[in-house]
Parts: sequence; structure tokens; C-alpha cells
Amino acid sequence: YGVGRISSSDDRRWIKMSNTEDMGFGQQYLVSFHWSLAQFAGELIIEPQNDSERAFTVVVLFLAIIGSSMFVSTVTTSMTRLQILSSKQSSQLATLRRFLLDRNISRPLATRVQQNAQYALTEQKKDIPEASVDLLSMISNPLLVELHFEIYSHVLLEHPFFQCYNHINPGGVQKVCNQCVRLFTMYKGDLLFSDFEVPSSKRMYFIVNGGLQYSQPRHL
Repeated sequence: YGVGRISSSDDRRWIKMSNTEDMGFGQQYLVSFHWSLAQFAGELIIEPQNDSERAFTVVVLFLAIIGSSMFVSTVTTSMTRLQILSSKQSSQLATLRRFLLDRNISRPLATRVQQNAQYALTEQKKDIPEASVDLLSMISNPLLVELHFEIYSHVLLEHPFFQCYNHINPGGVQKVCNQCVRLFTMYKGDLLFSDFEVPSSKRMYFIVNGGLQYSQPRHL
């Protein structure tokens, strides 16, 4: 619309040649907006009448081609990545099924194992495991200690002991976060520990999401 108004030619302007000069400002602007959108589809609803309008049309068409190409490229890349990821997960699940079948695992247990694996893959999409980030192994150890403290301290400091210990020895809590804390995911129905079980190492569990049910045998 602006190009049609500021054109140096008084007679050869699209506003005059398309019989829109007598229209109101709103109608003229709507026609201009319609023309702008039509360029993305390659539709020529209004022909340029002078060099200024033709140059503007060429620029808009050029930008439309670049923009549409970038959009298609982005969508194609995203779809390809999604397809590769889905194919990789399907291959992993198929390998697991073959393993369970070859070992003659009972159907109830095999179902639980597959459901657990599927749940773990779903959770992995939500929270990228540290082992999957290769560059973390290249950063300096002091920086890695600070990173682990930022990740795990909000969970540990919920416990009164660690709150007190953090006031006395903040470096000790950082060391605990860096060397001792590990994340793991459990599926519904999984057993964390059982009675009369002697743990291989002493551990302390913090529940981040979900819940646990603790039951004690009646004879104890």
C-alpha cells in the first residue's frame, strides 16, 4: 500500500490501475494485505505498474521463497530426528522382547519388564540423563561439583541433618552431591528392599516424585 502511495509515477500506480483509489483506507489496506499473503502462494492478483512496485514484488517473492524453504527444512529436520529416535527406541524394545523370549521368561514377568523399560524410555525424554551428555565429561571438576550441587542440593537440604551440615560445612554437602547422589527410576509395583535383606551398601533414599509404601510383616 505504501509503495502504491509514494510511487513517483502519478498515472502508473497499482492503486489507480486496479480501481481502488476511490476506496476507503481500510479497503485499500485490506487489498494490500491480501496481495502480500498471495505472494507466498505465487498468486498474482495485482500486477505491478512501475519499477518501484515491480522491485518491491521481486523482493517480497524472494523473501517468501527463502522463508518457505527454511520452514520446510526445519519441519523436515524435526521429523527426521523424531523418526530416528522412534526407530531407535523400537529397536531397543524389540531386542528386549527377543531376549525375554529366548530366556523363556514367564509372561507376567516379561510384561512387567517391558512396561518398566517403556516407562524408563518415556522418563528419559522428560529428563535427559547425565550419562547422555558427553560434554559434561570435559568440563573442569570444580565446575562439575557446583553443577551437581545445583541439581541435587534442593532435595538433600529437605532433610534436617543436611540442612545443619550445610551450615557447618557447605563444602562437605557439595562433595556429597558430587560423589554420592544417584538418580534412578522405579515403576509401579517395583520392590525397593525387602525384609531380612542385607544391603550391599548403606543407602538413604529421597522420593522426588510419586510415593512408596512401607509394610512390616505381622510376625515382627
